[in-house]
Amino acid sequence: MNKLLKNYQGDMSVINKFVHIGVLTTVTEDGQPRTGVSDAGTPWINGLNFIKDGTEGKKASFIASAFDDVAVEIAEALKEQPINEDYKAPFMRIQVGGRIERNTWTDPESGEVKYDNRLIITDVWNAPVKDDTVYVYPSNENNPS
Repeated sequence: MNKLLKNYQGDMSVINKFVHIGVLTTVTEDGQPRTGVSDAGTPWINGLNFIKDGTEGKKASFIASAFDDVAVEIAEALKEQPINEDYKAPFMRIQVGGRIERNTWTDPESGEVKYDNRLIITDVWNAPVKDDTVYVYPSNENNPS
């Protein structure tokens, strides 16, 4: 342990918790997310890209997946989004919660084991917008909250 650093004093349940505002879109050739149901009956969605808002125009991008009710919620919400003609994909402003996980797979063509990091989305919310000093939710009669 490094004696120059302090120990973390916060709630350990937030370790590796990712909560950010940005844009959710797809990375598939046809612009549609890949969806399905596992053998165990769990709905899933992948082929997503979350582009996190950044300061001074700097952004970060994460390949993303979701499971269970969140996967269904994202799939339904993306269906309602207009298709961006430049990218041939839907774009949706959103706030997500989740965690970053390492993904490992074997390339079917080369047989090579590959790795990447993925955002596993576990929560989704309407994205607030920033006015001069704080984030606020725009007035929306269709918002159930």
